[in-house]
Amino acid sequence: MNTLNDYINFLIEKTKDLSDEEAKRFIYIDLCETMSFDINYAGASESTKREIYRNSIKNDVMENYFNKKTGLCTTISIIFERVLKLRCPNINIETIMDIDDEVNRPHAYNIEVLEDCTKVIYDLQQDFNNIKTRSFPEHYAINVETGNSIYSRFDLEQIDRKLGYIDSENYYSDDYMYLVKSDMDLFDNFQEKADFIIRNLEPIYDKSINYLERKWHHEKLIKQYFTEEERKKIKQVDCCFMTRNGRMYTPCIYVKDNDDINIYWFNELKEQYSKISIEDMAIKVCAGLYCYPKIPGLKEAVYKRELDDAR
Repeated sequence: MNTLNDYINFLIEKTKDLSDEEAKRFIYIDLCETMSFDINYAGASESTKREIYRNSIKNDVMENYFNKKTGLCTTISIIFERVLKLRCPNINIETIMDIDDEVNRPHAYNIEVLEDCTKVIYDLQQDFNNIKTRSFPEHYAINVETGNSIYSRFDLEQIDRKLGYIDSENYYSDDYMYLVKSDMDLFDNFQEKADFIIRNLEPIYDKSINYLERKWHHEKLIKQYFTEEERKKIKQVDCCFMTRNGRMYTPCIYVKDNDDINIYWFNELKEQYSKISIEDMAIKVCAGLYCYPKIPGLKEAVYKRELDDAR
């Protein structure tokens, strides 16, 4: 599939023997598996973001995005709309966006109007991290008025089994969270609890998941595992090296409880977080690593490292 049109034709051919509802679900999942959010947009200056956002719906830009398998909410939503209108000619679906509002750069998504005038939201970007982690898609076919899916969980599960998204051996990965939650009562010490959870944040992942999608998923899990007060002690840190190919990001988390600070660095080979000393983080910073927000005590550790290197 060298072009966007090739991909659209692939989706239409792949769903020809499915019902319209099954086809819609397949296209939604496949788009989220295929595409990723443009990380260069996330790290760009405000003026660059405005330019990227404004140009994101141009055909040549969308084609370039597809070649890179990245995009913005605008481009992904438009592709979804295009495919569905070709696959289901009677569907009433549009992309909701305001491309002229360059200041706010409003989020884009799709709305389908059903025969009974019910308005239904499909938000692919919000489900990138869910689908790439084989979790249950939470932003699919949501009734605008009620905020709930127009489908029952059971009906969607049956479709997902037919499509191969889940099977008897591999269910939605977020449903396995209870295994971690069941062990949380074993910990009286907050740092021990945090250590256990952070080391076990990583479920089954699609290899195409990018930094932002992984970060969003970890943020979602942290909100579910920790209380509001506990979350104030936990910070996700954007860590990146500048390379010829742009910024190379690595997930990082630090936990500060009173004077105790634990830092966790994500190891992509092991696909999990490992604890790292502040001295080792200082070595990475001296080698060009950039961290935001700042990790408490890291500036002092870097200064000490530089003094040691100068001797």
